[in-house]
Amino acid sequence: MTHPRIVYAALFFLFACLVVLLPARWTGPARSSFVGLLAPLERFARSLLALDGGSAAPTAPAKESAEVASLRAQNADLRAALISAQAETLDLRRKVQALAQLSETGFRDVPLIVLAPVLTHRDASNWHRTLFVGRGSTDGIQPSQPVVWGRSLLGKVVEAGPSGARVRLLTDPAFRMKVLLVPDAPAGKDPVSVSGLLQGTGQEDCEVVWVLRDCQVRTGWSAVSMEEEEGAWPRGLAVGRVREVSDDYGSYLRIKVRPDLDPSTLDSVCVLKLARH
Repeated sequence: MTHPRIVYAALFFLFACLVVLLPARWTGPARSSFVGLLAPLERFARSLLALDGGSAAPTAPAKESAEVASLRAQNADLRAALISAQAETLDLRRKVQALAQLSETGFRDVPLIVLAPVLTHRDASNWHRTLFVGRGSTDGIQPSQPVVWGRSLLGKVVEAGPSGARVRLLTDPAFRMKVLLVPDAPAGKDPVSVSGLLQGTGQEDCEVVWVLRDCQVRTGWSAVSMEEEEGAWPRGLAVGRVREVSDDYGSYLRIKVRPDLDPSTLDSVCVLKLARH
């Protein structure tokens, strides 16, 4: 006995062949009815495809893009915070190193140290060489106090207001101080030093004057501070190095000294509050 499903399938196949093979004027209504029966199935299939790939495809990349943008913004903030922290760490290391070098100078009386930010490196006059710092008399800063960075001398305070002070640099034409010119002596030997008066020139160098021409001074010698009776300067602060020596200045040598530090590279300095004797 033939199975009913096989019979139905054979009849459906025969009907489809007749619709396709017979002329359109005979089978037109039948074709329309057949397409009408298949239309719901086509719409249902398209809706499934839309749910699977059409509607989900556009939203996933948009969601992913928003997440990626958020992660990139967070990454940029973290990078900026890291750079800022590294800069602060480097600044603190520089200040600690400067204080450590200052402690090696060997003061007879340990000075009080005021760390002062540099406000400007230029004076209103092109002739003077000064800088202004953001600490003043309310912080204990007074005229004549030495200004250093590490063990290198930069100048001295000449004016102090409540919240700011003016520092006269070594290269200022009005700057004067006694110095020792010392060679780099081998270990175990006491260096022979020559004393003189250092004064600013208004340029990049200073000059040491009142050194007799029969003194043996060579380029490369170090200029260091001398301790004065009134305690204005501690002994042993690095001032600079001898850059040029000439004997065409009458009975005295003409000695040019280049300061150890360029103040324009600093964003802060140390002001020493020394005990007066």
